[in-house]
Parts: sequence; structure tokens; C-alpha cells
Amino acid sequence: MSQPSTADEQKYWDLWKKSKDPHAGDMLVKKYLPLVSYHVQRISVGLPKNVSREDLKSLGLMGLLDALEKFDPSRDLKFDTYASFRVRGSIIDGLRKEDWLPRSTRERAKKIEAKIESLEQELLRHVTPEEIAQEMQMEEGEVYTRDGLNRILSWATVPCP
Repeated sequence: MSQPSTADEQKYWDLWKKSKDPHAGDMLVKKYLPLVSYHVQRISVGLPKNVSREDLKSLGLMGLLDALEKFDPSRDLKFDTYASFRVRGSIIDGLRKEDWLPRSTRERAKKIEAKIESLEQELLRHVTPEEIAQEMQMEEGEVYTRDGLNRILSWATVPCP
């Protein structure tokens, strides 16, 4: 089935807003489904392979449905713009909900991991915890603790963007 024209789309919006017509809702979802795919593609690039794109698509679709429910076509705002925020936000919220680490802990671990990578590239060898501690201006004991966390993070199933 082809995409609805602008006149048809306005008809669908009118039907959807007045009576929550299921057919109109289906047509609007069908029209804006590529928006969900776009955001899934963009977000999934930064995630590990074990994070399912289908799961992200489900989260994005929930955001799209929420956008359809809450959008006011009488306002001077394009639905694409409004829905993009809702879809992206829904995907990120879903990822955060499944994440078992606090955001601050994950951020610290990412900084250590980035420093390890840059040092290894610079020195062309594995770096020692002492070198990491010196570079990060922290105690060596902290590096062992945080390095252990980094190793755990590499096995985490759902890291957050």
C-alpha cells in the first residue's frame, strides 16, 4: 500500500484526533514507521551486537504510538519533529531501564577504557595498572577496582548511550 498524500494524511489526522479511528491510526503509523527505523539505525551503531534491533524497534514504536496520542496537529509543529524526540527518547529510556549500572559509574568506566586504548596505541603494548593510575591521576588500587568494573562492562548486556 502506498503512502498517504498530504490531503489524505490530513483526513487521517482529523479522524484520529476526533474518534481514534483504528484505520486512520494504522495509516499514520505506517507513514511514520521509517522514522522509527531511522532512529533505531542511528542509535544501534553505538551499541554492542547483542542488543537486538528488534527490541529497539519495539521501543521506538512505543514512542511513535505515544507521539500519535499526544500530538496536537493544530500547533505550529511538524509531527516528524515531535515524533523524533518521542521515538529517540523512548529507545534511550528503554535502554536505561534495562541497564544495571548507574550512569555515573558507566561514564567513569568509559573514560578509563578510552584512556587505556589511547595509551596502548601510543605505547604499542598493553599498559600496566600503574601507568593507567598515573595517567588518570588516581591511586593504583582504584585502577584495579575500576579496571575490574571495565572488564565487567565489556560483558554487560545492555550498555547505555
